[in-house]
Amino acid sequence: MNRFILFICIVTQLHCTTVDQQTIEFTELQPHHISAAKDILYHIVHEFKYTDLNSIEEIVDLCAQHNICKDYDDPDAYYFNNRGTFLVVLENDKVIGTGGIKFFSDDTCELKRFYFTPEARGQGLATKLMQKLIAHAQERGYKKICLEIYRPQAQTAAVRFYTKWGFHEIPHYKETTALLSMEMELD
Repeated sequence: MNRFILFICIVTQLHCTTVDQQTIEFTELQPHHISAAKDILYHIVHEFKYTDLNSIEEIVDLCAQHNICKDYDDPDAYYFNNRGTFLVVLENDKVIGTGGIKFFSDDTCELKRFYFTPEARGQGLATKLMQKLIAHAQERGYKKICLEIYRPQAQTAAVRFYTKWGFHEIPHYKETTALLSMEMELD
């Protein structure tokens, strides 16, 4: 890492690292990240066939019609002002991953929007992001983290990743169309 990048990371208290000469940052979602974060969601919906729609444009329209991205549009209400956080992973200032935790109950938070672009997968960034989110959950006094996976048969890598972290299948904890609900206990 060159001295200038190191200086910026220290001064702004961002968590920076380098991967193959690329600068990687983990930082809170800012207004200028929202559009790129939504784009990752749209591509995940398309990649894992959450819907029968065939184009990204149709998925964007569907999300707008059903207000699916309301948490992206008001992260303060859904995350920051409610014992949660929403982080983005940046590679040279481009959003390549997202993840958040939000209040579910006094002792439980919910993992949300844990997504990476295909190019960012397999670099250990999901592990680093999960570590940061778990640390945040523990700092906020949560005892458990729960999550939903809508298409576990298509998202086998995600199921394996969460299982490695200690998540296990549970009955659905809220009304949902997700096919799998999982939970982990925090130390």
